[in-house]
Amino acid sequence: MSRKSDPHRLLTSALTKMLAPLEVVIDEVKVTPWASATFRGARHAFALTVSGTDALKHLAIFAEQVGDHDFNFSGHFVADILVTDQKGPRCTIEALTGEVE
Repeated sequence: MSRKSDPHRLLTSALTKMLAPLEVVIDEVKVTPWASATFRGARHAFALTVSGTDALKHLAIFAEQVGDHDFNFSGHFVADILVTDQKGPRCTIEALTGEVE
């Protein structure tokens, strides 16, 4: 798989851009292959910490809106994404991506 079509790299880049202008430090990452009867892809889990002006406010807005964001990745789609835990400037984001055949 090329770096450009790696859904985890694409997702990491998109999330970092969505959280701009905050500084984002990704503390932990877990990617697990996933498949159903009709799709194959991966489950992604990120633990990240943000800092910057109004970081908690921006993170709260991000958490409310990330599930409605239209990710446009060549060869992949985001089936589900949400912030599953937030404590202060640290949060966990879980996502499910699939491959477009």
